[in-house]
Amino acid sequence: MKFLTIVLAFLLAATSSAFTSSFAGCNLARPAVQSGSSISMYVKINVGEGEPVDSAVQRFRREVNRAGHMRVLRNRRYFENNQRKAIRKEEEARLRARMMRSRMRSAGVVVQSTQPNSAQSVD
Repeated sequence: MKFLTIVLAFLLAATSSAFTSSFAGCNLARPAVQSGSSISMYVKINVGEGEPVDSAVQRFRREVNRAGHMRVLRNRRYFENNQRKAIRKEEEARLRARMMRSRMRSAGVVVQSTQPNSAQSVD
């Protein structure tokens, strides 16, 4: 088990060192998270006794996706003007609302629509 933990730690260290700049020790680099952002850039998993490395890596990837790192990196890859940013944020809000309605529906909570029902006629 110690060997697997050491191998996993080495693999994670090797992959993370491949993406750091040569000025990683200096204080010149930008902070990883802007002050207004609510995304934490810290992901940790606990590797179980006798757990395969592939399983641990899969759980790590799942946690990274859940934390939103890849989405933030994808959004910051290219410049995004204010109009595109507003459109993206509206789409994300719509998706969050849809997911919340789905979770509420599966929990048995009745969700009323805020949009008028098209079946009712307005006279």
